[in-house]
Amino acid sequence: MSILSRVISGMMAGMLPGIIFGTIFWCLASSSPALAESENKLSGNRALVIGVSDWAPYTGAELPGHGFLTELTSIGMKRAGYDTVIRDLPWSRILKEAQRGEVDLIPHIWYTDERNEYVAFGPVLAQNKLVLISCLDRNLKIETIADLDNLIVGTMQDYAYPEDFLAATGFKRDPTQSLEGNLMKLANGRVDAVIDDELVVRYTARMLYPEGDRFRYAKHVLESKDLFLAISRKSPDHQKVMQLFTRALEEMKSDGTYDKLLEKHALSPAVPPS
Repeated sequence: MSILSRVISGMMAGMLPGIIFGTIFWCLASSSPALAESENKLSGNRALVIGVSDWAPYTGAELPGHGFLTELTSIGMKRAGYDTVIRDLPWSRILKEAQRGEVDLIPHIWYTDERNEYVAFGPVLAQNKLVLISCLDRNLKIETIADLDNLIVGTMQDYAYPEDFLAATGFKRDPTQSLEGNLMKLANGRVDAVIDDELVVRYTARMLYPEGDRFRYAKHVLESKDLFLAISRKSPDHQKVMQLFTRALEEMKSDGTYDKLLEKHALSPAVPPS
């Protein structure tokens, strides 16, 4: 063997244990449960996005905690181990971004088969009572859908109206982007009636017309609708997230947190909205 060959062989012999040891150490570190757990934690560390529209007193940018349902969702998710961020968006955009997975959570949504295709529905957070609203200064007594014949009704885009309302053909629909827009049209005589949750309308009417409510609220409830928390089906581990939140919500109801939030947002039966 030449001198050069012996030198190279000696170098390789001295380096080989180091190479083997380094390779073994790297493999062990890569398969370490602690490291894998750390990587999982980092990969799932993105805060969940809560999409919120102005629908006071349940949700809204100007409300304490962005409204009762938003605050309830934020606290519940925190207990479940998830951080959240709130994005204030128009309702139609919330639905579109949930389809793409850009909005994870919607805390104020009604069930429809179409929505169920792109969001998974979780627990019921509250309940709405839909009624017809008309103007006090007009000689119209509107209680049921049959009373809407030959009238103009203000509607909203992407709103899950009752089936009998959607099927009715005796009146004209005048769509707009917001409840505020509908109520202003109603006050100005551009539409004859609006359909929405009574509590939401009363709250919004007080904001628009602080001098006094201008509207009449039907005693007949067209439909009671459950308000769900929903999560985008494109959100990572969306089923696990909802299971953990549901457990946290049960604890919040048991320990009094849920009732305290109702009082804080003036939604408790014992505390009428101001």
